Amino acid sequence: MAKKNLEPNKYSKNSNIKPDTPFKNIMAFAGVILILCGLAGLAVELFSHGDTLNSAWFIAQYDQTVANPMRLIYLPLVFVAYYVLGKVFAVPQGLDKPSGKGNLLMYLMMAIGVYYLIRLAMTGMVAAVDLGKFIHSI
Repeated sequence: MAKKNLEPNKYSKNSNIKPDTPFKNIMAFAGVILILCGLAGLAVELFSHGDTLNSAWFIAQYDQTVANPMRLIYLPLVFVAYYVLGKVFAVPQGLDKPSGKGNLLMYLMMAIGVYYLIRLAMTGMVAAVDLGKFIHSI
């Protein structure tokens, strides 16, 4: 049995790593909160009223497709968009440094969260849902 080459100081290269500061932890938590606000805002925006965008999510329904066969063009467009986004945001193979393009989606969702929080603070509404009336109805 061959003996493995053990590096005697294999942990010494990690000696200069510093633990996260409380400020970094707070910023990471704020980022998570902004992403969750963005997801909730988009969900309320997309599914709160029956418009064209909302009905486009349910393209597979037979009666809507028979009524308007041009809706079938959405399916290949969605697959092409998914393929292009996969290629753009793919992590490059064989490089020592990871790509920063994956963080772009995170920052985009954080910006959407900021937008919906500002919109909620200014109008008290997200999309067609008045949150004040909604909370009182619960």
